[in-house]
Amino acid sequence: MNCKKEIQLGILSKDEAWVLFRGKAGLDDDSSTLNDVAKEVAAQCKGLPLAIVVVAKALKGESLNGCTTVNQRFKESKTFG
Repeated sequence: MNCKKEIQLGILSKDEAWVLFRGKAGLDDDSSTLNDVAKEVAAQCKGLPLAIVVVAKALKGESLNGCTTVNQRFKESKTFG
């Protein structure tokens, strides 16, 4: 496969990032504490599609405690903070 066409991926808006994150993490659209924490985690990905997909898939099926731990680690991280 000799692909030469480049496609620019921009930064996603907050709403676009949440839709992508929610879909990859398997979250429903109901408001809940888990969704609130997941929205914070999605925001920590700074609209970067690859980061959103990787983190969302890693958190798929996690409990509120697991999501809260990841959110706290993001906040403490020098890379993402």
